[in-house]
Order: sequence, then C-alpha cells, then structure tokens
Amino acid sequence: MPQWQSRYASATIENTEHLFNVCVPLNITVSLIENEHVDFCWLDAAEAMSKVFSDTNRQAIAGIADADS
Repeated sequence: MPQWQSRYASATIENTEHLFNVCVPLNITVSLIENEHVDFCWLDAAEAMSKVFSDTNRQAIAGIADADS
C-alpha cells in the first residue's frame, strides 16, 4: 500500500499532484491557516526532496528546481 493511501478512501488507486511555483522576497512574512498547517520552513530543492515520502512530490520539486535554473 502506498504511504499516502491512509489519507484517502480505500478504493483510491492514484494521487494527482498539483503544484505551483512563486518567487517571493527573502524577508517575506508567512501566515499559515491554523487548521491546515502548523509550521513551515524554506529549503533548497535537494533538502526538500529528502523530506517528502512521495515519488510524485520529489518529481514535482525536481521539476520546479529545473525550471528555476
């Protein structure tokens, strides 16, 4: 069973990823919606890819990193 499976109905066989990329100033203030997220951090692509368990998340991060270089 894929690691993400527990978040979805038992009949779910795939997870479609949606992503976006935006450039922000280094000194931006980040506000989180409390019932959605509890924390954030800024990471380079390699470190971000090491923190996710989903192959599709890693592919998305790699794609953004490639687009930015």
